[in-house]
Amino acid sequence: MNLICPVCETANLRTFYQSLSRCPDCGMITASVAPSVEAVKAMYESQYFNGDEYSDYLGDKRVIQRNMRKWLSVVRQYVPSGVLVEVACAYGFFLELAQRQFTVKGYDVAKEVDSYARQNLRVPVTDIDFLSVDSLAPGSVDVIVMWDFLEHAAQPRQFIERAERMLRPGGYLFMIASVLAFLEIQIEGKAGWAEKLPTWKWDSPRLRKLLGKPITGYHVWFNAM
Repeated sequence: MNLICPVCETANLRTFYQSLSRCPDCGMITASVAPSVEAVKAMYESQYFNGDEYSDYLGDKRVIQRNMRKWLSVVRQYVPSGVLVEVACAYGFFLELAQRQFTVKGYDVAKEVDSYARQNLRVPVTDIDFLSVDSLAPGSVDVIVMWDFLEHAAQPRQFIERAERMLRPGGYLFMIASVLAFLEIQIEGKAGWAEKLPTWKWDSPRLRKLLGKPITGYHVWFNAM
């Protein structure tokens, strides 16, 4: 796959450090090799949550949900109830908390972790790419959340456009993205990761440009960590 900047759609990204490339127009940073969508899906099975990126995601549930309660509190400041969709919901920890106030639905390409969410937490999670969902009517969702997802998305622009279509007028899109993902990968010496993960280095200016400010019809809450 050719590298295309999701912000300005420039196709001539230039290598600037080892296996990282930068867009000459907007400065967006990404891995120098863009994998296929199928390759990305294969990365996020159970080993990603147990030894690769996380040492023991399930074992850390209490700590993870402690942070998620803070995120949910922010969501409810703007939207106290309604229909909530989580993109890349993993084991469904956030949806388990949110279903007390919202009608929830989750999507994730990792079949094994989705199965855990359905069987153990009783949350409605579907192992399908959000871009392929046909069960949601346009304008039917009050809240869409993407926690630590956009920096890993192979097609970030398409995910934002899809979310915009699914949200009701006045709906909210909440996102958290790690802007230091590549630095962490390089420092830790995980040599192969930068060439596997399509991690984009997001910050507020580039995200605003991607969203095409001024935003009309819905709201966005973004936190770069």
